[in-house]
Amino acid sequence: ASGGKDVLISSCRPSVNLLIQKHCPEALPYLAEVPSPMEAHAKLLKREHPGCSVVFFSPCIAKKQEADSSFGMVDACLTFLELQSMLREKGIEIPLMGEKKEEGSRTRLFPQEGGILDSMEKREKGYDYLSVSGVEDCLAVLEEIKKGNVHHAFLEMSSCHLSCLNGPAHVRGKKSPLLAEVALSRFAGKGDFPVPGLEEGRMEKEFAPLPQSKKEFGEKEIEAVLRKIGKNSAKDELNCSSCGYPSCHEKAKAVLEGKANLEMCLPFLMEKATSFGSDIVEYSPNGILVLNEDGTIQLSNPAMAAILGVPAPSALLGRSVQEFLDPELFFLSLSGENTRLKKMSLPNGKIVEATIHYDEKFHIILGSLRDVTDHELRKARHLKDAEETARVTSEVIDRNMEAVQKIAQLLGESAAETKLALTRLSQTIQDRKGGGSK
Repeated sequence: ASGGKDVLISSCRPSVNLLIQKHCPEALPYLAEVPSPMEAHAKLLKREHPGCSVVFFSPCIAKKQEADSSFGMVDACLTFLELQSMLREKGIEIPLMGEKKEEGSRTRLFPQEGGILDSMEKREKGYDYLSVSGVEDCLAVLEEIKKGNVHHAFLEMSSCHLSCLNGPAHVRGKKSPLLAEVALSRFAGKGDFPVPGLEEGRMEKEFAPLPQSKKEFGEKEIEAVLRKIGKNSAKDELNCSSCGYPSCHEKAKAVLEGKANLEMCLPFLMEKATSFGSDIVEYSPNGILVLNEDGTIQLSNPAMAAILGVPAPSALLGRSVQEFLDPELFFLSLSGENTRLKKMSLPNGKIVEATIHYDEKFHIILGSLRDVTDHELRKARHLKDAEETARVTSEVIDRNMEAVQKIAQLLGESAAETKLALTRLSQTIQDRKGGGSK
């Protein structure tokens, strides 16, 4: 029920509640003074199971703040990403339950945009029921409410575009938020789950303003921050709001206030990543080739041009890799064959060590080729020198063995003759001794 209010804003999303409390307190009278479903469910569980602990899982980071301020109703709040990490760490796998549709399950629509409206049982006549998502659109509607341009309306607001299905701590899978919404619609029934209600008095919640003290910053301070994120001129300030702030100036102020960091600027990060990646390709000592699946060269670098003996990388673009080298390893990578650190001989006489990878997502073949010609030639020379040394050594040993054999032969003959002479001499002496005694 609207409670007699001309405009009523759902208080189910804590990020929207905080947005109004901090930045648009003039709209607080229109915020529904009831707890969120998480808080209401936690109160019910505490009542039905005294002493129990309540843990809430969500794709919403703002739910953590809401849990902390729930006066002990919610004992802990984990995001889906934290839950996934915990399950992986413990080695726990939860099997998919499939799309089991139950008639009393229309509140399953809650995470999608307009889900609160779709799960409401009664609607008052004469009211418009509208859903708004995204911080920028929410702020625009709040501004219209402040101006008195909105009447007889019930508003469901979500700071996340497409609501909770696109929450910041959602486990990103193959399904887009749109396909997830389709699956959710099929999964939800038309009635409500059979749960007991709470007393009317226990469903009230007050929302007070949370004034933010704003410090004024000079243009020089703001410009210094802008320069750090690549905003060196007015044309660099895209004001794309991807950081969550309406303009680059507001983002710079948030950095100075300690509410944001420099890395939150998506265009800056993309430019930085692109520049970094370009520098790696440009200055890599290894040759880099990027081919499409039919072997046409899409990208190369100066090192690759030098290896193939062409004047510049541009001379390779749009040409078939077969014009410059044997494409076998590149095409083998399409079948998933390991092509890491494989030697290749090029038509120009150079030898390269190639590592090649096929990127299935982008349907490209990435090749990194290192010129190892000098290394291989040195290795070949060392091998040849080793073989020559072995040959010479073998000849020396053979000649020395011949000399040793001759010496041994001569020594053997001399020893025999000496032994014979000594034997004869001994016999002669004995004979003389015997003759003298007669």
